[in-house]
Amino acid sequence: MTLEPVPLDTTSHPPGTRVRRWLDLAWKIPPFVITDDLGTSTPEGHLAPVDGIGRALLVDDESAVYKVIQGSKEVVFSIGEDGTYCFTPIGWVLDPQDNRQTLRPLVEVGYDSYEMAKWLSVMTALLDVPLIANSRAEVAVLDKLFDDAMTDGVEFTDSHGEKVRHRPTENIRSLAAGMRQVPQPAEVSNLFKQLEIARNANARAKAVIGRLDDAIDEMTDLLAASSRNENALQECLTRNPAFFGPSYSRVIPKHRLGAEYVTDYALELSDGSVDVVEIEASTHALYTNAGNPTSALVHAEQQVLDWLAWLDQNSPYARVNLPGVRRANGLVIIGTRSSLSQSDVERLRWRNMLFGGRIAVLTYDDLVVRCQALRNLLREEMNSDAV
Repeated sequence: MTLEPVPLDTTSHPPGTRVRRWLDLAWKIPPFVITDDLGTSTPEGHLAPVDGIGRALLVDDESAVYKVIQGSKEVVFSIGEDGTYCFTPIGWVLDPQDNRQTLRPLVEVGYDSYEMAKWLSVMTALLDVPLIANSRAEVAVLDKLFDDAMTDGVEFTDSHGEKVRHRPTENIRSLAAGMRQVPQPAEVSNLFKQLEIARNANARAKAVIGRLDDAIDEMTDLLAASSRNENALQECLTRNPAFFGPSYSRVIPKHRLGAEYVTDYALELSDGSVDVVEIEASTHALYTNAGNPTSALVHAEQQVLDWLAWLDQNSPYARVNLPGVRRANGLVIIGTRSSLSQSDVERLRWRNMLFGGRIAVLTYDDLVVRCQALRNLLREEMNSDAV
């Protein structure tokens, strides 16, 4: 660490930098006197000149730096020519030439260590002293410095002289036990970045919700039509795989199983398992009036059973196009809930249970319900983030 007095000339700080503006302002107040314990007035007061402060702090002493920062109006962050992280406290000093207090740069604290630079950025926050970039060029560096301090933590010297690391659980306010009042510019900048990320995520969520709304409306209209277009229903499923639910990492229409079979869909999950899907007409009934499964339902189930048998017998070959496949299950999409009596609903529930998860029979209405559940979940998440 280096501590150097800030010269009164402006040659080392080009126009437009914050330290230069402080040097140009040269704010002063009239002469003042301080009365000592004996009642004797003295014009010197107890504020040392700029050079005196600089010489007094030419030591690697965190407590000395802490005291200077504590009495500062703000601290200016910059990058030195040698790449050091520089912190310039702005505060009141006594100008011995005219016995006036001057608000100006005090010292320049330079750190080669990124860890120590993080430490000082946190110190300024704890002391409610604004830490401001010297120029636009240093804004991004300061933002990263502060963000890293919040993420990785910083090292402090404890009362025993030992180095200990502290990492805030939420933000720097937790370290200050709620005493801070002034947010750091870097803290605000990082907050705006987080808000921008949230805003973009919110916009993407809105777009996804809009597409789900359109898909649900399209499927609902197709199912409500007096003369259903089965090709249009399958095209709607192909364009909107969210009807199958959010669990699938890949949806493959018309997937071939060797030369023998072609599935309507193969749905791949992230764990490597696959669901093969047989699509039947939405107009098909699932049960007869006598409560027996219709030929359309039995035929669809047998088709899926044949696919599962083929996958079990030809798993090495199946992995050529489905590399992660380890176990396959089947789905049959057929009919609508409106065609089922209450007894039929109970029969279908038991039928699915008896298949033990290897085959599930769903209606087109069930797919709409799945898609609606996904849309509603996204809406709840978006609303909770907004709060």
